[in-house]
Order: sequence, then structure tokens, then C-alpha cells
Amino acid sequence: MGGAVLNRADILAVKDARVKRFPVAEWNGDIFLRSLTAAEREKWESVFEARREKTTASVMALLAAYAICDENGNSLFTEEDVSALAKKDGAVMLRIAEAAMAMNAVTEKDIADIAKN
Repeated sequence: MGGAVLNRADILAVKDARVKRFPVAEWNGDIFLRSLTAAEREKWESVFEARREKTTASVMALLAAYAICDENGNSLFTEEDVSALAKKDGAVMLRIAEAAMAMNAVTEKDIADIAKN
């Protein structure tokens, strides 16, 4: 099967967040997006499920708050910033949310599964 057998310390020490650059022309530059932690994804999915009848600005803003980071994967925003992010241009936030969902393998099927559970 290959590879070393990892212990607890090895696993916890791994920096496994994926980071990618994302252009935002309306903001005159690029941002970085990162994959969500398991805890962030669970929290976002619970918020999404609670509002699944319609996508709200706060759902997109929460996802953006979790995903927008610096080039090293360090978050730029916290949950306290969600209200401010929700006031940003809706089309921009939707593109960021869609890119973050794609990066985190949140597909239409995932969304349907979240809704079922």
C-alpha cells in the first residue's frame, strides 16, 4: 500500500488545507480561498440546511468568512465578520461561494444529501 504509518502527532501536525488564488476583478485584485476544516464545514452545512428554502446572504457570507484566507491558509475573517461580508456585492459573493463550494466538494448531490439528513 506504500507510505509511512502515521501516528497521532504526525496526523495533527499535517497542514492539509488546500489554498488557491481566486481573481475578484470588482475588488481590483485576487484573494485566496482555502478548504474548510471539518468543523467549519459542519457548521456551514447546518446553517445551509436551516435556510435551504432560499440561499441567503448570510449563508454565502459565512462560507466566504471560512474560505477567504491569506496565501498560507490563515483565515482573514471570523464569524463576527459575516454581517459585513453579507453587505458586499451579491454577484461577487455568489462567485466566491461557488468557488469555495467546488473546492470543498459541495455539489448539488451534497446539498441534496444535506437536505435529506
